[in-house]
Amino acid sequence: MMNFVRNGFFLAILPLVGALHGCNGGDSGENGGGGKCAVEACGGDVVGDWEIESICLENPEKFVSLAGMPSECSDMFKSFEASPEGTITFGEKGTGKAEISLAFDIEVSITESCLKAMGGSSVSELYCSLLESGLTDSGEFREASCEVTSNHCDCLVTTTEHSISSGGAYRVDGEHISDDSGEKAPFCVSGDTLEMGGESHGVAMSMVFRRI
Repeated sequence: MMNFVRNGFFLAILPLVGALHGCNGGDSGENGGGGKCAVEACGGDVVGDWEIESICLENPEKFVSLAGMPSECSDMFKSFEASPEGTITFGEKGTGKAEISLAFDIEVSITESCLKAMGGSSVSELYCSLLESGLTDSGEFREASCEVTSNHCDCLVTTTEHSISSGGAYRVDGEHISDDSGEKAPFCVSGDTLEMGGESHGVAMSMVFRRI
């Protein structure tokens, strides 16, 4: 049971931080895809300092398979809400840097079929209590609350804050921004708002920034 807590739940969530660290991590198409986080690429002048306002994640449930968890757990993630702070800078000479911190509020629901597929037994008050304790004691989550609801173990968790610091060369190519690796992301500057799209590990995302 605790093996599920340590090696299942954590592995499925924590790659989100790595994905956002490389927010340009993939070519998401001319307009950033067609989902709820799609970016309508329009290009524009990105030079300057920008403060992050929000992050949208399209399909974070894909991290379940990325973490090697069984298909029975594919619907465990019910909602994600990111709380980002920080800035990104695009310099005039083609170098940039980002200093961003973020935490996630996450809602999950673990079914009995998911638990059994992970080698556990039945969902119970004891299991939910142990899961809550494991999450709280891990050091990766600031808050955790779990309870049994209709034969599910439903949890609300808040991750600890993670800091993301990166920098390097960038290039604007029409309506896309690329880095040294050649990976590119659609973007759009509208007034004082910058929206950037990307994809990492099959998870589509977008970030909204405000010029400062």
